[in-house]
Amino acid sequence: GVDGWGGESGYIELTIQNVGSGAAPANDDFAQRILLPMAPGTVLASNFGASLEPNEPEHVFESTGGASVWWSWTAPESGIWCVDTEGSEIDSLLAVYTGDVLSTLLQVGSDDDSGLFVSSLLEFTATAGTNYQIAVDGFDGEQGAITLTLTRVSIPSTDGIPDSWWAEHAVAPEDRMAAGNPDGDEQSNL
Repeated sequence: GVDGWGGESGYIELTIQNVGSGAAPANDDFAQRILLPMAPGTVLASNFGASLEPNEPEHVFESTGGASVWWSWTAPESGIWCVDTEGSEIDSLLAVYTGDVLSTLLQVGSDDDSGLFVSSLLEFTATAGTNYQIAVDGFDGEQGAITLTLTRVSIPSTDGIPDSWWAEHAVAPEDRMAAGNPDGDEQSNL
């Protein structure tokens, strides 16, 4: 119960926080990262009990983390992919890397707060068969539930016509072959 001091009354703000079991998550360390399915999808996770490890890179320039968790994903096809943390309980930091050794990772991209509220959202160009490492960290070490979503945004054009032309003319990728391009230029018979 809550009681006002000296019988005072008024509005209060009560915050309840789940502090978890205290044990580190299975994917706290880079070497124990969890393999994501190749298909687009969403995973629910937590960084309760997570920490930074020696040689871990700063995921977002001039943004302090402190409770990172890791995933690994192999691109099933080339194109632009989006990874985001929308729906997470925490103010997240997000980074995508290539490489298999923590101290020599090459950052593909990073984000802090481009998604809704304080979630992170990052679009990057992936190459089919390439293994990517994904780190989610809590800003200032914040810990809580994480929602990590990976979606395909687009596939590179293979027909010689820039994707921008197809988009401008509202032709879906699956309809491109039917539309045809007999002249080999950037105009269509639509």
